[in-house]
Amino acid sequence: MQIKAKDNTDLTDLLTAILTFREYYSIAEVKDFILKRERMKNLSTPQFRKLQADGFLRYHKYLKALSIYDEILEQNPDMNNNELLGAIYHNRAVALANNFEIEEAMNSYLKSYELTGNQKSIYEYLLLMSTMKDREDIEILAEFYHMEDEVEDIFYAISDAEEDVVGSPVYHRMEKAIFHYEKNNLTDFSKRLDTVIEKLKEEFRGQME
Repeated sequence: MQIKAKDNTDLTDLLTAILTFREYYSIAEVKDFILKRERMKNLSTPQFRKLQADGFLRYHKYLKALSIYDEILEQNPDMNNNELLGAIYHNRAVALANNFEIEEAMNSYLKSYELTGNQKSIYEYLLLMSTMKDREDIEILAEFYHMEDEVEDIFYAISDAEEDVVGSPVYHRMEKAIFHYEKNNLTDFSKRLDTVIEKLKEEFRGQME
């Protein structure tokens, strides 16, 4: 394949030629790429940057996603697009929650709801709140936001998440470390705690790659 670069070469044409080379991709896949590429040409800078952040979020690169969402908000303080702003705040909250910044995540979900009225944001807000408050408090908040029908689902989701945590490798390593601490086996406790910390550091570093 020979592609001659020119000043007026269209990037879409160039990438299409690469994708169709030796038929690595199907016609349907190439058409889908061209359609998405053409749509992207009409995006504003904040919309384009949000798509980039969403991509990092999709692949669990929460810190990278968060840095881009914050950059968009800082560089566009007068953005007059509540739908876009609401979507940014919602996804920003997802990144924060997955980085265990719970209170900030809750604030971001609320901001998203204020901008768009999207009940999905309030559902996620109540979900986080239910990890800190009694069910009675959550029921009062749910009634305020007209989400009474979601309370059972929220607490089922919390119960399900707790089971996932209990079944995780890090949880079991921590359990064993605590066992040795209670038995006053401080050397073994220290070794096992080090493996837990190293695992968490590895996951953190993975977000930055």
